[in-house]
This record gives sequence, C-alpha cells and structure tokens, in this order.
Amino acid sequence: MMSRFVGLASKDRKNEIIIFYHEMLKTTIGYSLDEYENSLSDEEDNSIRNLFIERSRKSFNIING
Repeated sequence: MMSRFVGLASKDRKNEIIIFYHEMLKTTIGYSLDEYENSLSDEEDNSIRNLFIERSRKSFNIING
C-alpha cells in the first residue's frame, strides 16, 4: 500500500517536496494482493484504506523553518 504527499517547498511554487509512505500489504493487514482486490466487502475495504491513511499521516511531521 502506498500514499503520496506533496507540499510546496517555496513561495514561488517552483519547488516541492514529495513523501512516499509504503506498507507491505501482507504484513500490515494479513491479505495478499489477490485477496485484497477480490474478496473484501466494501465496508472492510474502506476501513482498511481509512486506517492506512491515518497511519501514513501520523508517520511524519513537516516543520516550516
């Protein structure tokens, strides 16, 4: 699973920072890619996605300075 975060690093909008956050699907949620794509209910899929987004956002801090 992967999230990508983009932030502008300069006021002139010519520079940006891109942070990629990765988690191994099988390790994190216990499903193979095939299981994840083909056998989860919409409710379970949404729950997994929301928890992943929450973990990814908590994994780093951006400090202006």
